[in-house]
Amino acid sequence: MPGASDGLEQVKNLIEAGRADDAFHALQLLSSEAIDVATANRISQLLDLLLSEHEIGNRRRIVFLRSFTLEPVVPLLRTQLLAHGLCAEVKIADFNQFEQYLHDADDSEISRIDLLVLAARLEEVAPEVICRRLPLGLDGGKNLAHEVAGRIAGWIETFRARSKAKILLHNFAEPKYLSLSIFDAQSEWGQGNIISTINAELASVCRNHQDVYVLDFNRLQRQVGANHFYDERLWYLARQPLSRQALQALAKLYSRYACAMFNHRKKCLVLDLDNTLWGGILGEDGLHGIQLGQDYPGNVFMDFQRAILNLYDRGIILAIASKNNENDVAEVLDKHPHAILKPQHFAVIKANWNPKPQSIREIAAELNIGLDSLVFVDDSPHESELVRQTLPEVLTIQLPADPLQYIETLENVWGFDILTFSDEDRVRGQDYQAQLQRNQLKLKSSSLEDFFQSLQMEVTIVAADDSTIPRVAQLTQKTNQFNLTTKRYSEADIWKMKRDDNYEICSVRVKDKFGDSGIVGVGIVHYENDTAHIDTLLLSCRVIGRHVEDVLLHHLVERAKTRSMKFLAGEYIPTAKNSQVERLYEKFGFAKCVDQSDRNLWNAALPVFQIKVPDWIKTVISLQEM
Repeated sequence: MPGASDGLEQVKNLIEAGRADDAFHALQLLSSEAIDVATANRISQLLDLLLSEHEIGNRRRIVFLRSFTLEPVVPLLRTQLLAHGLCAEVKIADFNQFEQYLHDADDSEISRIDLLVLAARLEEVAPEVICRRLPLGLDGGKNLAHEVAGRIAGWIETFRARSKAKILLHNFAEPKYLSLSIFDAQSEWGQGNIISTINAELASVCRNHQDVYVLDFNRLQRQVGANHFYDERLWYLARQPLSRQALQALAKLYSRYACAMFNHRKKCLVLDLDNTLWGGILGEDGLHGIQLGQDYPGNVFMDFQRAILNLYDRGIILAIASKNNENDVAEVLDKHPHAILKPQHFAVIKANWNPKPQSIREIAAELNIGLDSLVFVDDSPHESELVRQTLPEVLTIQLPADPLQYIETLENVWGFDILTFSDEDRVRGQDYQAQLQRNQLKLKSSSLEDFFQSLQMEVTIVAADDSTIPRVAQLTQKTNQFNLTTKRYSEADIWKMKRDDNYEICSVRVKDKFGDSGIVGVGIVHYENDTAHIDTLLLSCRVIGRHVEDVLLHHLVERAKTRSMKFLAGEYIPTAKNSQVERLYEKFGFAKCVDQSDRNLWNAALPVFQIKVPDWIKTVISLQEM
């Protein structure tokens, strides 16, 4: 890597000079470049030196329980995670110590784990599937598949009883050579079918446990290619079955999962148009002259639009920032016979001649999301660099010169990865379209009260249950702006509180004449002695400014009264993103009782304290289970 040696020496000098922050940022910048294995090893060593002397970075501890050699993955994994802002401390247990480690590791060791990786191969944990001379038969294959999946489920349950850390479980790859050779794919009891059955059962196990995810090792083998995935010489010499190419691909996949677990997901894809969604320049080529159709190269751009539509269906907001005439753009999206993306798919369209950083800022403001939630995609090196320099918070992706590589480039944007998928995610794009309609109604309304009356809002508050707890947990993990305490909870945490009679958890659903926004709010209250403590009070940015907080706080007040509480206490913990709710409790009449730089405490005396709900909001309360 050109310049890597000088850069590494500079980092070392910065560490020795005690300039930890500068050293960290320089090391992170080096990690963002294409690097070789030797450079990754050196970066990993310098990271160890930095972490040993300074409290710095977003630290995560990853423990691998494995049945084969994984040590070469570690520096590659740590370097890739560092490039994405994560400082990984990695431990690899001895070979085949699954049960022993899970049972015998002391509590202090287990409590430090953020991610447990279970990396087993059938060759070691179920050799009878791989190293056999005769077919097992259909019943034997099914029984074996069930036994293997059950054994691994036992590992997960043992660890889960001791820790709520996230778990990443390898599924199993087919062997390079199948016992039944070319007949295997047709046989009900061939190795391929048995392994598919095991993998299906493992996926079911993961679905039934909180924060347990499948790493598709079988798909990774197919992507790399079985002939390039293994290194027989290294296997027999050092118990390292995987080739260097496979190890690099595996390190990247581990990193991708860890980033999805521990980094914030990107919310919005902002798109250029010319030579991005279609070939050519709209202003010069016109509606029928741009390249978008069934023949090459138009079909390439159609498939790229399909890939973008897939992101929309996964809950990513779409927006446009393009230097074009607005009417020309609207005509293409609405009338071009081969346009996959239509006007209704875009939450905001900025088609004008303003600088793109200005348009992007306006998009973030209209969507009420941070700039760091945006990904901007453009084919122009000039425009990409301008946005990169002007708005460093935005992840800017310059498309390659060859449109055939567009989809791969988009697929490699890790910020769009998901590990869960809710009903609210599915309709997010539609909800932002509904927000546009609300904004238009607001402009036409004679007053703010007239606007709210016209919305026909309905707010439903219900006790958290099986169907809503996943979304409740997701909101605590994702919501930043309207979040008084920013406490992050897993589903397991929510369930634990729900089973405690001293806690009440409610979810908030909002709908109006333009659509159903789904579950967009959470309230968690802890009852202690004569005080109801508001542990969590949050709302999605999609409903900010619509007085939903009035309904939620009114509900919490009335619930505290029914339990004969004398006080309702609220807490505000400041973060970089929640300043807009700093004075929320003051607005509703709470009295400040603690004023510190890192937290404010507010109090309201019951039962005289009241919060009025606007008469233009219809409120539905379900007290079931509360």
